[in-house]
Amino acid sequence: MHILRPLKIREEMKKKTRITCTTDDNWRLFKEAVLVSPRTFIWGPPGVGKSYTAQQILKTINKNVWQCTLDEDRVVQELLGHFLPKGTVFVWHNGPVAIAFKEGNGLVINELARASSAVKDMFLGILDDPEVASLRLPNDEFITRGKSFKVIATANNPPEDLDEALRDRFDVVIKVDTPHPMIVNDLNKKLPGLGDMILASYKDPARAISPRRAYSFTNLLNNVSREDAAKLAFGARNKEVLFALEIRWAER
Repeated sequence: MHILRPLKIREEMKKKTRITCTTDDNWRLFKEAVLVSPRTFIWGPPGVGKSYTAQQILKTINKNVWQCTLDEDRVVQELLGHFLPKGTVFVWHNGPVAIAFKEGNGLVINELARASSAVKDMFLGILDDPEVASLRLPNDEFITRGKSFKVIATANNPPEDLDEALRDRFDVVIKVDTPHPMIVNDLNKKLPGLGDMILASYKDPARAISPRRAYSFTNLLNNVSREDAAKLAFGARNKEVLFALEIRWAER
């Protein structure tokens, strides 16, 4: 298995090529890529740790990290900024995206493909090449990209769901197919074998069990029986999950 080291990533970025990877080692590669890439797109199944991992990586680089989750109802003013009344005048207040862009903070964008057309158009400027990225705000202030500004966009769907211009803004595209190792280890600590069982379920994507279901299961165990917790957390697959756990316990 070929893994691109940070130096190789830098070389590829200089050529303005895209690194698209689909290996099991992508969580480590994702971290390495973010360290040297200003714009990263990571996608994969829900609940595997994309947003949380993105925040944790950015916090090691940027003093402040902002996060926004997009949908069709989120408007540009919420993200970029808006005027608010103060006495007899209206005063401009920057939104989280404008602040992150201007001050060089970290920014995590969740579900970019679900955003409205107006919000996507706004991000065309925000995600432009670092040497030319700039924006004129509605208060007529002209802002440029802060030196350490980094963006990570997360999604459940592939980047092909974005229009070509927006998709092309990202230097690195990475797909993750399985839960982050940290999640697997944490679930194993809460209930021996649970994390391993969840990870194994991703061998068949159609049968994968979200880690969120597993966390719900461990929380329910504090108040109800194991059987009832499994029914509530895993639904029709409750017996299958308990059987898989019992096999793992027997092997220990």
